[in-house]
Amino acid sequence: MKTTVLFKPQKTIKILRLKFRGIDSWNRPVFKDIDSNRYYGFTLKLFSMCANEEEVINYAKNNLKDIEYFGTSFGCEPHGGNLSKHVIPELITN
Repeated sequence: MKTTVLFKPQKTIKILRLKFRGIDSWNRPVFKDIDSNRYYGFTLKLFSMCANEEEVINYAKNNLKDIEYFGTSFGCEPHGGNLSKHVIPELITN
């Protein structure tokens, strides 16, 4: 008797290369994917409008698992929700 084993196709891992763009009017840190027109950020941690980039980057480095998709423009209403497990955010700091 022949046994057939079916495998699920593996999903491709997507790397999001995110660059800090600023603090929006709701005090949320906003990052842009440098390979697309998509913006991401944090809704659970708010920053002062005068927060420096180093402060925001340090927070982001330790909390990338909490970053959320915002939309296709700076300051837009976040679409929300955590990223898929097949998406890996990476900060670009230069």
